Amino acid sequence: MNISDSTISTIAGTGVQSYSGDGGAAISAELDLAHGVSFDRWGNLYITDYGNNRIRKMGVTTGVTTLKQQGSLSIYPNPASEEIYIQASGFNTNHATLEVIDIRGRTIMEKDITNVYSPVPINLDISGLSAGLYFVVLKNSSQQLTAKIVKE
Repeated sequence: MNISDSTISTIAGTGVQSYSGDGGAAISAELDLAHGVSFDRWGNLYITDYGNNRIRKMGVTTGVTTLKQQGSLSIYPNPASEEIYIQASGFNTNHATLEVIDIRGRTIMEKDITNVYSPVPINLDISGLSAGLYFVVLKNSSQQLTAKIVKE
């Protein structure tokens, strides 16, 4: 938005509600219910692509990429009010970071996790969160998994 002349410019998305555009220009991407944006310190734009269950990165020089899903996260109970259990499938590591991100793209919680192995669930206290939709992200240096949770 240019405040001096009240012009609003589109920087990402074609307006078509779909999923496409990885590897291309942000303006050519198709999103489904974009809900929140955030910038990192390098100027990359992150968009919560709610309808596609993705967080999309609009790189300063690289264009659009989807933060990759290899494996999956199962969260139960979901919706939840107090505590959730997170089961990672296809994700085994000695060290990972668990983040809870709101629909505006802000990191609300962050927790270092050691010895993540597929059959062992990770418990997380969410009683301090406000009611709403959140994304749980489990990541290490080579892999990232994302899932939605609803806090009652």
